[in-house]
Amino acid sequence: MDKQLSAEHAGVLIELNERLNLNPRAFALVVSGPSGVGKSSICEGVLEQDPGVQPCVTTTTRIKRPGEVEGVDYHFISDAAFGEKVARGEFIERAEVYGFSYGATIGAVSTALANAQVVLLDVDVQGAATWKEVFRDRCVTVFVLPPSIAVLKRRLEERKTEAKTAFRRRMESVWQEIGQAASYDYLIINHSLEQAILDLQAIIRAEKRRPWRMQDVLSGFGVSQGADDST
Repeated sequence: MDKQLSAEHAGVLIELNERLNLNPRAFALVVSGPSGVGKSSICEGVLEQDPGVQPCVTTTTRIKRPGEVEGVDYHFISDAAFGEKVARGEFIERAEVYGFSYGATIGAVSTALANAQVVLLDVDVQGAATWKEVFRDRCVTVFVLPPSIAVLKRRLEERKTEAKTAFRRRMESVWQEIGQAASYDYLIINHSLEQAILDLQAIIRAEKRRPWRMQDVLSGFGVSQGADDST
């Protein structure tokens, strides 16, 4: 994960803050969880039903899986092309997960912020910490848990998209990822996809009602809330 936020990303952060200031109610909704837990399906369900929520399409060097669409699920590029973007300082955050590089560009985030109040990010536990640092009180984090490890293992086995060695390495990372769950703002247990989608929608509705996100409404009643109250 890229930790040089104050130096390497100084210009990027200025541009991002300017975009956020144009949309006082906007916030980033970061969803994480171990592979196979269903977080992508949950996010897709919310995106299909709520036009006020837009995805940040991240960039990856991972090979496209069956059914995935370029520019919708991810921007799929080569290792060399990813390295060129890093050199140009295009990424707000980037990480290496299971041997592949992932990252979100300022362009992708700005596009999402220009079209919606909520920017939905499906990222790993490494990336979540960076987004929290970048967006601060404008970042809401959600961790998706499986009903059990046995259920998660079965879901991953049913994918049949990896060699046995890669599958074993992925399972070894599960406990480490779940160990980060307590640091998130909310937890969702994915017993059923339908209920998990409803849970994430409920979180979005609740977060939209935070007083510091509704300053325009409070101002109409002569009420002012300082920035310090939003932390």
